[in-house]
Amino acid sequence: MVQVSEQSLKEIGETAAREIMGAGVEEVEVKASLDHAGEPAYFFTFLVEQEGEARRAALKRARLGRKIRDDLLSLGDEAYPFIRVLGRDDWGKRGTPQSA
Repeated sequence: MVQVSEQSLKEIGETAAREIMGAGVEEVEVKASLDHAGEPAYFFTFLVEQEGEARRAALKRARLGRKIRDDLLSLGDEAYPFIRVLGRDDWGKRGTPQSA
């Protein structure tokens, strides 16, 4: 299995966020780790402008996850992307990506 670099993962996340969620995404974090079953996974966290946007963005989370998954698979990377969308109030409380 191919593993994509963290910089490339961030670019994939930013591109997907702009396409799915528009310009309201301020920041993207991504961490490569293992999921609960010990399989390779990527934990993406997206900061959106306003708290209300975070709630609405949660409805788009599945589309965002599918887009990122498709992009990863096209590169030969089978790791699963886990997605979190947070508003500014929760951004500082986010903890580690594995706690998503």
